[in-house]
Amino acid sequence: MPIAPVSKDASLYYEDSGVPTGSTTYTTLVLIHGAVFHGGTFRRMIPFAAQHNLRLVIPNLRDYPGSTPFSQEELDALASHGRETQRDAIKAYGEEIAAFFVWFIQSEHIPPATRSSDPATSRHGGVVLLGWSAGNIATLSMLSHSTKFPELTKTLLSTHLRSLIVFDATLHALGFRPPETLYSPLRDTTIPLAERTAISGPWLSAYYSNTAPHPSRTYVAAAPPVLPHRTPSVELMAQAGALAEITDPGVVARSHRHFLEIDPLVFRSNTVGTISRRALPPPDVPALDMDMCVVWCAHSFGDAVYAAWELERICERSYEYDRTFKPNVKPAASRVRFLQMEDANHFVLWEEPERALAFIASMI
Repeated sequence: MPIAPVSKDASLYYEDSGVPTGSTTYTTLVLIHGAVFHGGTFRRMIPFAAQHNLRLVIPNLRDYPGSTPFSQEELDALASHGRETQRDAIKAYGEEIAAFFVWFIQSEHIPPATRSSDPATSRHGGVVLLGWSAGNIATLSMLSHSTKFPELTKTLLSTHLRSLIVFDATLHALGFRPPETLYSPLRDTTIPLAERTAISGPWLSAYYSNTAPHPSRTYVAAAPPVLPHRTPSVELMAQAGALAEITDPGVVARSHRHFLEIDPLVFRSNTVGTISRRALPPPDVPALDMDMCVVWCAHSFGDAVYAAWELERICERSYEYDRTFKPNVKPAASRVRFLQMEDANHFVLWEEPERALAFIASMI
């Protein structure tokens, strides 16, 4: 069982599709899973990796199968009501992804990314980091605090990190407060936590009829209508006997419930910090020399759709500020791309692995 050490006391289990046969120019795609659904969710994409010259690396986050559980001290920090303590706990969470990044690059001799100012020139090598759903808590924490990393980590990020993909992130993971009209059973405190966990799967994995964003990106519906002719993904998983292989429901009671109580400003700070360093870095902060792409799925649940719209709005506001004071700088939209994946719901990476990986490969 492959294990990567990420601190003195912790390690992460991971799966690896391996180097595409005969390739020296492959790109390594590191996929960070969300809540309850662990890295096994991405396993169905592995057979299609080589045809896109990709090496898929899929770690399980802390407290998921094969990876080190949180210590009581770490759980106490996550459960703290102090924002600074919470911020430090989430910072450490992101640092573990950075440690995995460094360890894997060094251990596996991952080729660095090629760089070119010509958009028509093919790029290869390096690492693409994809956070799916709540997995963006870890990826955005890592990048937001990357200026404080050891020099070796900063060097390897500079030479190897090609792209960040924010794939169907949740409002919670980005630290955005939902509009009052947007319902979620996970936020419904009239439902006991255990019941919320049980009903969240069908709710998250249904197909919804989302409209195109309003010009102001105001979410007007209490919940988008469900497409009745599409089967929720968790039902397909159950029919295939896959749920036990890709989920860990017990993680909610063990640790994830504390993530649900973190002050949203902790997550929002990491989101805005990463966006700012990519789109409009302050004069004293180095820019992140990487591509960044935000993907939302056309038939995903409302939280994921609205999260992408809100993130785009932040980039547009940054551009308005930048245009006022730095007229020669290109719009933030040219630095952070926003893409809709059509005819897809929140679990497209499991339900349609071949199409999903082709979509991802087209972005990198």
